[in-house]
Amino acid sequence: MDRLSMKTGVMLTRWTWRRIVLVAFIVARKVWEDNKIMNSDYLKLFTYLNVYHLNELERLFLVDIKFDVLVKTSTYATYYFALRSLFTHST
Repeated sequence: MDRLSMKTGVMLTRWTWRRIVLVAFIVARKVWEDNKIMNSDYLKLFTYLNVYHLNELERLFLVDIKFDVLVKTSTYATYYFALRSLFTHST
């Protein structure tokens, strides 16, 4: 999501955050998982979307980030520990 914001200037707002988070999660999961994941699998959870719309969101997201889906270990660690600290502070 940061990559999208840096490359396009698109920001999370109360109107956009759900779809941006969803498509970022789907792309990340497809990069991470070895088994085939279909966008239609997510439609059971997000009934307000259809497969065409979800495919188009994914395509636009990938084009906007210029298909740069790899994450450096150091970047992963930074976000991991930042999220972990949020969780430990809240409990």
